[in-house]
Amino acid sequence: MLDVASRNGSIDNTEEFETQISTIMNIKKKLDYDEVISDVNDLMQSIKEGAERTAGIVKGLQLYSRNDHEVMTMCDLHSGLEATLTILGHQIHHGVTINKHFDATLPGAACNQSRINQVFTNLLSNSLQAIGERRGVIDITTSCKDGIITISIEDNGPGIPPKILDKIFDPFFTTKDVGGGTGLGLSISKGIIDEHGGSLDIQNLAHGGCRAIISLPVEQPMK
Repeated sequence: MLDVASRNGSIDNTEEFETQISTIMNIKKKLDYDEVISDVNDLMQSIKEGAERTAGIVKGLQLYSRNDHEVMTMCDLHSGLEATLTILGHQIHHGVTINKHFDATLPGAACNQSRINQVFTNLLSNSLQAIGERRGVIDITTSCKDGIITISIEDNGPGIPPKILDKIFDPFFTTKDVGGGTGLGLSISKGIIDEHGGSLDIQNLAHGGCRAIISLPVEQPMK
């Protein structure tokens, strides 16, 4: 006979040990132990992912809620874009691919972060609405040359009818159905960029789709 000892007691012999192991295995089988463990692991992973998403949304909201409408600071525009994508996450369905071509050497820009984020929100919302429920792609590209930062937001939606392209910045002009928009998004966005000494241009692409190009100076001119 082989004595088997444990810290909390003892099992007299191998037969008793094997019986208890068999009993434990039968109980685990009845309780669907392996399936329960798998479900618990999946649940824990979902909780972790939910917590990370929540943290990202809170961080994004902090960038939007700052009450500093007249304050210009050196801002990380990539952080603003990331925060905007997080806030708009509920609009980005599985058929939409977001490609980020971010210049790793992009400098900070002297701007009002919350106001610039408002522009990002308006432009990205327009791209998502243009794509709708279809499969689509949005490319976000950043670069800097000669003290001017360029942010390009390009989608493969249907584009803007040429006959109204020169009206899109007019206040209250909209192509959406009644109740679908105020027609102020692009007008407000252009006003914000103008306030920052930059420019906003909207272009139709030859292969279909639309591109919004924001240009911002790295440094604000002395007033």
